Amino acid sequence: MKRRLSISEARARLSELVAQVLRDDAAISIEHRDREERVLLVSERRYRYLEETVDRLSNESGTALPVAGSLELRGSDAELERDLARIREEAAALAGEKLAESI
Repeated sequence: MKRRLSISEARARLSELVAQVLRDDAAISIEHRDREERVLLVSERRYRYLEETVDRLSNESGTALPVAGSLELRGSDAELERDLARIREEAAALAGEKLAESI
């Protein structure tokens, strides 16, 4: 079954979709032709899990991370700069390819 449905499809098959969400712990995306944003049909259990995860991550983000001394640089500054330049070039090339594919 598709996981992305129009609102009219979802309305016609609501009982079946609810059963699938509860059985498979699925998330079904429902879209309306006049709106950009979609809505999701998910189980209450999954929704609670997502809410708790967001709350936990929000609370954790306020605490400092022990970064100082946890990383060690291997190689010279010049090697690091060279590798960063290569990574940036690769990222730019990938972005260009994706842009060309979407046109």
